[in-house]
Amino acid sequence: MLQRLAVLGAALLLSACPNGCENNSPTGSTGIEMSDGRPAGVPGWSPYVGVHTFGPDGLLAPHVLNLMESGAMRGLRADMGPSSGGSDFARWAIANGLEDVVGIFPNEFLRGSGAWDALRSEILANPGVDYWEIGNEIDVFTTMSVSEYMPIFLDLHRRAREEFPEKAVIAQAPIGGGDGAKYVEQMLDQGLLELARRGELPVLSLHFYSTGSTYIYTMKRQIQRLPGTTEIWVTETGIDDPGRHLEHVQTQYPRLRREWRATRIYWYVFAECTGFSLVSGLPGACPATPSYSPLYQALTGKRAP
Repeated sequence: MLQRLAVLGAALLLSACPNGCENNSPTGSTGIEMSDGRPAGVPGWSPYVGVHTFGPDGLLAPHVLNLMESGAMRGLRADMGPSSGGSDFARWAIANGLEDVVGIFPNEFLRGSGAWDALRSEILANPGVDYWEIGNEIDVFTTMSVSEYMPIFLDLHRRAREEFPEKAVIAQAPIGGGDGAKYVEQMLDQGLLELARRGELPVLSLHFYSTGSTYIYTMKRQIQRLPGTTEIWVTETGIDDPGRHLEHVQTQYPRLRREWRATRIYWYVFAECTGFSLVSGLPGACPATPSYSPLYQALTGKRAP
């Protein structure tokens, strides 16, 4: 996670715009009020969350149920793989009423002749997962170039469509700033755009962290190349400061819908050892006194664990 923060910091600097950038600081109050422990709601919220730290069995369950029962979480994005814990968590969430899951197929399985066997095993082991994202931020977490990644993705996409036509296979999203738009441009040029034109790319996954830069407009130019039949899902966005979570939703979510025509936006992240977390202080996610961020409180009406 420290690597992610360092790279995101560099990306923000690289993509920063000169004087005259849009000012996204809110004016006035957040407009969030609670009475009798019930949330008034968070205008603009998208009911999707990334869950990447699972901890001991049952640790996250009551805190996730709070979101689900308030209608603030209908889908999640989670790491899948033999040792991630995501499979068990996804099965539990679906059994408790979650609508759908985006499963991340791990980067470490991409190279080598066994990639399809590994993905096929994960699909068979997780029948409730309808969306499979092939890798994650390969520009950050691997040395894999787009020219190496795309033939792997296209092969897995083809095989999955043949054997599991009811499943959607999604390309990885690059880092949400810096050279991310260049990666997407290369991915479109090397096969994604052709899939989209054939109606075989239902979703393009993107990340967004460069809020104070021109990145949103640089990426918009790539999105405009796609047919309207390809939805844009922002599968990661957030801010490393619990005190600004509400501001991020209220200022950046509308921008992403307007500029990127995003139909889903996933908050990063449910619980981990950073300020991005909706829930902090859980064992396995930076042990401390458990607490809820102001955004989580507004979504659920729960002030403390």
